Amino acid sequence: MNLREVQAACVEEGNREIEPIKDALLICEPAQLAEIERPNEPLKGVQAQIAATQRDLSDSESWPTPVAVAILFFSCVPWVWYFLLRRISELRDAIIGK
Repeated sequence: MNLREVQAACVEEGNREIEPIKDALLICEPAQLAEIERPNEPLKGVQAQIAATQRDLSDSESWPTPVAVAILFFSCVPWVWYFLLRRISELRDAIIGK
């Protein structure tokens, strides 16, 4: 699900409460949920979905940089290989006396 869709579902669920209590209102902001989430007290329902979606989003934002570096590295390998082959050829010619 999309993070916005899950947040909208959270807001709707909070509005459907029969007697909303000020202290018991649902928190629907992903940043706030990330702060209050604890391993020994897992979130439940829509809040757990929001936290999971936020984690997935954060995880997907961290991988493009390593992938870009890997692509750059692998695209430089042929250039470095042929550069070294030319230097080895020049060294061989110098040793042979050409």
